[in-house]
Amino acid sequence: EKTTSLTLFYHPNSAPCRVVWTFLLENRIQCKLELVNLFQDEQLDPAYKELNPAHSVPTLVENRFVLYESCAIVRYLTKSQSSAAAHWYPSDPKEKSLVNQFVSWSKVHIREAINLYLNAALWKPLKNISVDAEELQTQKENLKKNLQILERALTDKTSLVGSKLSVCDLVIAEELINLELVDFDFDEFCNIQQWMFFVKQNISCWDKVHQFFNQVYKPTIQKARKK
Repeated sequence: EKTTSLTLFYHPNSAPCRVVWTFLLENRIQCKLELVNLFQDEQLDPAYKELNPAHSVPTLVENRFVLYESCAIVRYLTKSQSSAAAHWYPSDPKEKSLVNQFVSWSKVHIREAINLYLNAALWKPLKNISVDAEELQTQKENLKKNLQILERALTDKTSLVGSKLSVCDLVIAEELINLELVDFDFDEFCNIQQWMFFVKQNISCWDKVHQFFNQVYKPTIQKARKK
């Protein structure tokens, strides 16, 4: 069997990177990790841009094959790595389509909604850019409207598709983690809370993957907010 060497260019603070890193660890896939320090704009280095013209993370390199975009990477690994468990990306056409649906939906309706809300609730205030109450309220309502769709999708379920976790659970959970930066109130979303608990319980590397976020990044942001 031909040996291939995998390298993942990543940063632990990036939700898409954590998706791929978790997938690698949970499926015991050997991979070298190369840190791209986003806080020092290393993703804009000419050598890295040559590798990934979109200068984003993560990027997977396998010998001379280069792939970026986290979901494309995970889908590739499910097909190319024999140790990858089938439940992450089901082979059943209907289940696979539902996984794809939630991943596509989450990009705009969860990732973008969270980013817009965090921009108004966190990033602008930290940069001393004024945010009017109406803008903040609009972004919060938009986010809640999308979370209600997720809440309904999780009725009587511990995972979005099938009985085990799949890529879409991982993708959405990683985005929601960013709301911890502003202590977002999930009280009205009981299904989401239970599902998040299930996700954390069933991913053995959860603490390892979120160590930087929990121990370095989140305390730094919370300290800055209190100033």
